[in-house]
Amino acid sequence: METSPGSQLTAFNPVRPRVLRALDCCEYQARHTFCMPCGFTFWELGFQIKIEKMVDLTQLMENEVFMSFASYTTIILSKMMFMSIVTAFYRLTRKVFTNPEDSVVFGGKGENAKKYLRTDDNVERVRRAHLNDLENIVPFFGIGLLYSLSDPDLSTAILHFRLFLGARIYHTVAYLLPLPQPNRAFSFFVGYGVTLSMAYRLLKSRLYL
Repeated sequence: METSPGSQLTAFNPVRPRVLRALDCCEYQARHTFCMPCGFTFWELGFQIKIEKMVDLTQLMENEVFMSFASYTTIILSKMMFMSIVTAFYRLTRKVFTNPEDSVVFGGKGENAKKYLRTDDNVERVRRAHLNDLENIVPFFGIGLLYSLSDPDLSTAILHFRLFLGARIYHTVAYLLPLPQPNRAFSFFVGYGVTLSMAYRLLKSRLYL
């Protein structure tokens, strides 16, 4: 009698308690292809574990806090990548390079290339803004990921993510225009404070020291 894949899966589900028992037989399973205490073949065990991992991944994708973190982080990382394009734009429009071979397209060969090997305030501003992004977004990504998986309140988590995104965008604008201080300092400390706040809430709720 033929059965559909769905019916096979349904018939297989009652065996789940044996999976949990089989997972405790690590030493025996390391030497055998069939677990005598649990009456379980490795093929069945691997198949069921794979299904459970797929279910866990589906549950993660349904986690609203995690998906919110993923969305805002994607925007933040894209903004940081965009800074490389801005740097290249300023270098090309102002004909400012750090490597002699980069100036060839403008006729910079031999001694003539030296006039392109200089610094420019606008280029350096973009580079410093990009470096500041790296120094702040990397900690945000690591701490924010752990924070989003610690089951925080959704509205509180989204507030953290939005504040950080706004602070980083405003910081870049204040750096490049430039805007008078304390605009840039204020945006920096807001973003830095958001990361510290997530770290504090994470340690407060999930402290295993």
